[in-house]
Amino acid sequence: DAQLTGKDIPAVLSVDTEIDLDQVNWELFEALEKFPPYGEDNPKPRFLAKQLTVVDHQKLGKGELHMRLMVSHTKPVIRKTIGFNLGEWCNTLKRGDKVDMVFEVDVNEWNGNRELQMKIVDLKMSL
Repeated sequence: DAQLTGKDIPAVLSVDTEIDLDQVNWELFEALEKFPPYGEDNPKPRFLAKQLTVVDHQKLGKGELHMRLMVSHTKPVIRKTIGFNLGEWCNTLKRGDKVDMVFEVDVNEWNGNRELQMKIVDLKMSL
């Protein structure tokens, strides 16, 4: 702590590859299911998608701490994402905004429904 006090150390986020939203599909999910168990020595793959267009967003959960974000890419593919503890982004984002997103591919199972879901790891406004 004493050696690092006052030093500006940038945060580093590991990303496995950049992909387009149309590549996020059940085939990709099934391929990823061959690699568990995930943990410290085998982290869950993280993907980067750039220049996503915000289609819609809403706060979720108790205290509105979480965010459901609908995004599209260059093709008319719209994906549903979930951002745990990212509800504050709803105060900043507007429809049509461009964002870059790091995410994990997951499945949301609720009330007998099963759907592909992108879990947001990090988000930033695109330039």
